[in-house]
Amino acid sequence: MKWFKHYSNASLSNKLTKVRALHGIEGYGRYWLLLELCCEKFDGENDDMFVFSTRTLREDLGFHHTKGLLKYLQCLSNVGVISCVTDKNVIEIKTDILLRLQGRDYKKTRSKRAKTAPKKETKNKSKDIEEDKECARISEYNLIEIWNKKFPEKRFKAFSFGGGVHYENFKISTGYLTGIENWSELFETAKASQWLSVQPFFGLLWCLSYDNILKIQSDVYKNNSESLDGYVDLSKIKMEERAL
Repeated sequence: MKWFKHYSNASLSNKLTKVRALHGIEGYGRYWLLLELCCEKFDGENDDMFVFSTRTLREDLGFHHTKGLLKYLQCLSNVGVISCVTDKNVIEIKTDILLRLQGRDYKKTRSKRAKTAPKKETKNKSKDIEEDKECARISEYNLIEIWNKKFPEKRFKAFSFGGGVHYENFKISTGYLTGIENWSELFETAKASQWLSVQPFFGLLWCLSYDNILKIQSDVYKNNSESLDGYVDLSKIKMEERAL
């Protein structure tokens, strides 16, 4: 295969957003480099299974140690963009995405699959629709509206997050929590924490951070005897300081 295409908004897909959150832009670039390496082995026969030498793949993807390579491949496997099998010095990568992204010039040369092409094309279209749905995420306006309903006492008064780090956090996190129900559930979990809800740092912009989302979901701030032991209401302390 000489070339393959991909969506211009692929970086916003649910799966690749998770890859970026865990491995940064470097991990995102390595994913497409891995597809290019698979593309070189794409012969029309074994369309979705590609075999590599562990050492060669480690060097091609820029890892200094095999452990780092295997950890990265496991991440890709966990989010669902590939599946991988390792056996000592050999790594087998399985991915069906090249079948969907292959260039039209290559499709025309595959006469052996001419009879099944219409059926595969229909299947590919349905997959493309699902891929587009993954990229359709909640808007800033909707997210602000949900927050203000859940936390009127910490109302977010702006209509957007502006530029910079807050908007970048918004793009990453809404790739992880894509729908209104996901964010509503997150805010409910946060609201259930008596300790968290009174902290000065707690607000919508703080909740946009992917790391903070994981903390809320992992019950770091859950109300139990341990987390509330030594609990201090910072808002009351501030009021007392002002009175003095």
